[in-house]
Amino acid sequence: IVGCFVPQTCRAALLRSQAAVARKLRLPADELAEAVPEMHREQQVQFSKSAQVLGEVKEVENKVQFHTLITTPVDVRVKSPEEAEGSRADEGKPVVNFLFMSYDAMPHKETWEEFFKGGKPGVDFRVFVHCKYNTSCAEDLEGHPLFNLITTVETEYCFGLVQAMNALLRTALAAGPGHRNDKFTFVSDTTIPVKPFSFVYRQLVANDDSNFCFFPQRWMPWPNATDSSAGLQSWLPSFFSGTAEQNTTPSSTQRMALKHHQWMTLSRAHALQAVHKDGMFPSLLKELRVNSGWPGTISGCDDEFWHFNTLLGGVNVTTENLTTAPVHLTGIAKGDVRYGADRLQGSCDTFVYWQSQAEDGLTGPMQFLGKRLEVDDNTHLSHRVGHPCQITSLGTSSLRALRRSPFLFARKVIPGCAVEGKHHGVEMSNMTLAEALDSVIYRQPEPEIQESFGTFGEETAAPSEPKHSLRAVTDRPDAAHANLEITGDMSLYVA
Repeated sequence: IVGCFVPQTCRAALLRSQAAVARKLRLPADELAEAVPEMHREQQVQFSKSAQVLGEVKEVENKVQFHTLITTPVDVRVKSPEEAEGSRADEGKPVVNFLFMSYDAMPHKETWEEFFKGGKPGVDFRVFVHCKYNTSCAEDLEGHPLFNLITTVETEYCFGLVQAMNALLRTALAAGPGHRNDKFTFVSDTTIPVKPFSFVYRQLVANDDSNFCFFPQRWMPWPNATDSSAGLQSWLPSFFSGTAEQNTTPSSTQRMALKHHQWMTLSRAHALQAVHKDGMFPSLLKELRVNSGWPGTISGCDDEFWHFNTLLGGVNVTTENLTTAPVHLTGIAKGDVRYGADRLQGSCDTFVYWQSQAEDGLTGPMQFLGKRLEVDDNTHLSHRVGHPCQITSLGTSSLRALRRSPFLFARKVIPGCAVEGKHHGVEMSNMTLAEALDSVIYRQPEPEIQESFGTFGEETAAPSEPKHSLRAVTDRPDAAHANLEITGDMSLYVA
């Protein structure tokens, strides 16, 4: 087939339909090669259109040469894109595709393998890995068949990761027939799952929305937007500084770009669009003046802007949106977002703690859980300015807090992260991280999310740091029970 960019997928599709065509044509195999070209001269196949449904994004030639293709029966009827996608959307059950971005190894592969025991490979989930150093990853993943290593795409930290992410999408889209509720979840190599597989699967495939986690106060005017007005652009700087007068607010619209976390979950529809639009906006950061140092601009990486703003073209906001009214984002989970919010918005699947209000927000689940980890003496966070905290050890209280939080995953958990404390009287310090997570999270009943964490976009009070101690009060040193006396303001964690 001329122009097929995934030969193994095309070949598999042809082989699956051999028996049906043999019955229809009633031809011996040696006569089929002569019959097929005659049939297809009567219909020019619009292959470039059909290829979009399969996730192929390069322009392909609009003809098919079958006479040298095969000498066994094949299905010669080519479905329209609408027929193909419609039939694929009802096949089987949704699949969650875990798309790992790694450097030279997968340090938490044993943890993920424990997690994946809750599902069926190829039925409930698939796993694909992109590594900057492919040979090192191949050696590291030898004997771990769940992880499918794809061909390396040249990358550069912060400014060249989008192409590798789209390569993962392209491979995952070609791996199976597809379901409209399929999900494509990007995961870093320092990420661990903090819920049982059944919980994660049910949460992700419950709808056909994409999950984007939007940073607080990260809406950027699109300088070259054709739908923007000079009046609104001239008013924005005074709005940012708080000096704009209400009666001078223009009524026109402004196109704006949103900054989001790299570790998003895309719907099948958005994954198809992302692969189709791969290569668009190569100078998006420059166009948005990100990292320019100009007043009112911000810093960021291309993977924090490209997918949302390419898929949705940014958002068009009115002056009403800039003050009170939310903007509704179609196809985005929890897609009613407000300009100037002081907390994360959207749907954040992955916990990461910056210890910075500019990144975590003033309130909300990210800030709330971060404070929970800080007050656990057995949990240690290593912080570098301008980077998220690295988790070097986890206490069992923190593991339980992660389990009850609204997050599905957590990063940045360093290789060799230790576990300290007891769970149901069992000492965890002798266990590996994978064993501890399996004991505390994966093999336990599905958790109930605590309401005290709040939701993204709502006010939530963070817990206070303990100011006093907890002590047992008893008159007898051998007493079977003791009265627990709590004084002052403190957080109490009960095993």
